[in-house]
Amino acid sequence: MCSILAGCSSTDKVDKNSVSSSDKTVSTSTQSQKGFNGKTLKNEDGSLTITKVETTKTTNSSIEGEVKAVLIIGKFTNNSSETQSPKDFWSQYIKVYTVNKNSDSELILSGLQIDTPYDDLYEAAFDKVHPGKTIKFMIGYQTNKLSTKYEFVPTTKSSDELKPTLTLNAKNIDVSNLNNGSESKSTASSESTSTSTPQENSTEIDSTSSSSSTTQTSNSYADLPPFDGTLSDFINKYGVTPAVYKVQKFGMSPEEALKSTPDELETSGEIQTEAGY
Repeated sequence: MCSILAGCSSTDKVDKNSVSSSDKTVSTSTQSQKGFNGKTLKNEDGSLTITKVETTKTTNSSIEGEVKAVLIIGKFTNNSSETQSPKDFWSQYIKVYTVNKNSDSELILSGLQIDTPYDDLYEAAFDKVHPGKTIKFMIGYQTNKLSTKYEFVPTTKSSDELKPTLTLNAKNIDVSNLNNGSESKSTASSESTSTSTPQENSTEIDSTSSSSSTTQTSNSYADLPPFDGTLSDFINKYGVTPAVYKVQKFGMSPEEALKSTPDELETSGEIQTEAGY
C-alpha cells in the first residue's frame, strides 16, 4: 500500500539544496518574524510545540511492501479568532526535511497507512481547535527512506523560510504488533455484533442492510472481481485491498480509489487517508 497509495505523494521529495538563492531570500516585510524558540513555533495564528520524533517500519498483510513512517508528536494552541486544526497550522507554517549526509530532502505530507501507538493523536490532528484552546496531536509522514535526524523549517504565509530552524534526533520504535492480524480481529468483531442483533429488529435492519448493499454495489462492488463482500476475503483472493486493486488494474488515482470504496472494504489506514483528502 505504501508503494501505491502513499508512494504517489510521500516519495516526491524536494531536494532542499536545489532551491535557488533567490527563493531562499526572506523579504523585508518578513525579516522581523522569528522561527522556532527552542521546540516551539509561535505566531499570530497559533503556538506549536514538537515534543518528540519517532520513526518506524513495518509490514502488514493488507499493505504491499514495507511501510516506513516518521511520527511527530506535539501540542498546539490556537491563537487565532477562528477554529483551525493542528494539521492546518502545520501545513501553512512548517516544512520537514530529512537530514542526510550529502543533502536534505523535504517530506511531503500525506496519509498514514499503518496503525501506531498514537492513532488517537493522529485523528486529533484533524480536529478543529477552538480559539485559545490547546490539544495534543501527531503528524505522520510515509517515506521511502528513514533518517536519524530531521529538520523543521518554519515559514511565513507566503512560504518564506524563517530562522531559527529546529533539528531533532528520531527514535526508532516497533509497531509490528499493531499491524499484524488486526484485520481478522476487526472482521470477527463485526460478525459477532451482527449475530447478536435482537430478532424483533431484524426486519428493519434487513431492509436497511439491503438498501445499503444495493447502493454500495452500484458505487463500488460492480467494478471489483468476484468475492464474498468482506475485506479479508478480497485480500485473501487478490493479495491487495480493493482500493489498491483499483489503482493497479483500473488506473485510478489513490483519492478516486479510496472515495469509491466503502469504509468496510478499507483498512483503518486507508480510512484515515481518505479523510485527509
